[in-house]
Amino acid sequence: MKLLDVLRAEREILERLLELEKEEREAIIYSDIEKLSEIVLKKSDLEKKAREMEEKRVEILKNDERTAAFSEPKLLNIISVYEPEEKEKILKESELLLDKAKQLNKENELNASFLRDQLEYTRFMLDILLIGGKNDFYAKGGKKRAKHEGSFLNMKG
Repeated sequence: MKLLDVLRAEREILERLLELEKEEREAIIYSDIEKLSEIVLKKSDLEKKAREMEEKRVEILKNDERTAAFSEPKLLNIISVYEPEEKEKILKESELLLDKAKQLNKENELNASFLRDQLEYTRFMLDILLIGGKNDFYAKGGKKRAKHEGSFLNMKG
């Protein structure tokens, strides 16, 4: 496998992760826990593949006599040893890969924001149900109380 092939494979993985991030957002918004679980498993598999591709890229650069001498495997240093046509393809693919990584980061941040909002809403609703945030379900030390008279759900009309 050549460097360009690995870069393309990494980009394709990031594209699929980006699709999953968008699906994840929908699952978060609609509180679809089952779908969210499926997505998390798929993302985990893709992240593993991405790490494997990264390891292949490092291996290719170490084993290529043209690039093995570089102490810092920065792209600009490495591509200087390639032919102009291949150099251009590698640069273009690297830019696409970087762009996908930035998009993925934005999607991650957006999903994290939605999760924080969902958690805040859940806490707010629990506070309402527990009458002003007073927790009558658990005693000091986390032990469960016998009666739950303070709960909105247990109030008598």
